[in-house]
Amino acid sequence: MTHDPASPGLQSAGLQGALRQLMKHTRSAEPAALVPVDRDHPLPLSFAQQRLWLVDRLAPGAAYNVPLALRMRGPLDLGLLGDALSAVVRRHEVLRTVFAVEDGQPVQVIRPAEAVTVTVAEACDEPSARELVAEEIARPFDLAHGPLVRMSVVRLAADDHVVVLTMHHVVTDAWSQGVLWSDFAGAYASLRRRQDPRLPALPVQYADFAAWQRQWLSGSVLEREWGYWERRLAGFSGALDLPTDRVRPALMSYEAGSCEWLIPAESVRAARALGERENATLFMVLLAVFQLSYMG
Repeated sequence: MTHDPASPGLQSAGLQGALRQLMKHTRSAEPAALVPVDRDHPLPLSFAQQRLWLVDRLAPGAAYNVPLALRMRGPLDLGLLGDALSAVVRRHEVLRTVFAVEDGQPVQVIRPAEAVTVTVAEACDEPSARELVAEEIARPFDLAHGPLVRMSVVRLAADDHVVVLTMHHVVTDAWSQGVLWSDFAGAYASLRRRQDPRLPALPVQYADFAAWQRQWLSGSVLEREWGYWERRLAGFSGALDLPTDRVRPALMSYEAGSCEWLIPAESVRAARALGERENATLFMVLLAVFQLSYMG
C-alpha cells in the first residue's frame, strides 16, 4: 500500500513521514518546522482536503465514505464501544473537525470533544445484517455540520455482532486506519479493565500539517510545482480511456464490482524499485504496465 503524503492522517509519526516524502520530491529549500499553530483564527484545509471538499460540493453523496465492518463473536460491551471511540476522537482533532465557509473559502472548524453515540440495529439473519450494513455505509455525511465519524452495531445474537465504523475521506485515509484501530482497541481494552484509556496527547495535529503545507507550498515553490504538472499534462484530454470491453457511460456512476489477483513478490519488488527510480508510486507503475499491456 502506498500513502498519499497529502491525505488526512491521524498520527504525528505519519505526518513526519509525509513531510519526508514531500521534501524528497520537491526541489526547494528546506521548509520551516512543523509546529502547532494558533487555533484562534481560521484554519486552512490541506490540498487533499480541499479536493475532497470541492468534490462533495459538486456531487454530494457517499462516494468518499470510508467504511470498515468487523464481525465480532463473543461478549461485547456496547456501552464501552462509544466510550472507546470517544477517547479516540478526543485525541485526534481531525475526527471532530467540520468544514465551514468563511469569505467564500473553506476552513477547518475543530469542535470540542463530545461523547460518541453508537447506534444499534437488530438483524434476524445474515442477509438482513448485510443489508443493514450496506445502508449504514451508504449514508452520506454533511461536511459542514458533521460529525464525520460514526459507529453502529448490527446485532444478530447476544454474542454475535457486526461493528461498523464509517468516516468521510476528508478526515481519514487507508493508512490511518491502522492508527485508529490501534488506539480504539487499546482504549476499549483499558475500559474493560476499568482503567482510563492511555492515549497520550499528540505533539501536532492534522490542522497543523495543513497550515504547514499551505505555508510551504506557496509563492515561487507552488508556481514551480504547478508549472511542472502543467507541462507534464499538456494536451491531456481529461479522461483516461482504458482499453476494456465496457463503454464509458455518458454520466458517471459509482456502481462497480471488483476482482482480485495475486502479483508475485518478485514482481512487486521490481515494480517498487522502478517507481523509486522514476519518482512514481507503486500504483502509477502498475497502471502504466496495465496500459502498455494493451497497447503492445
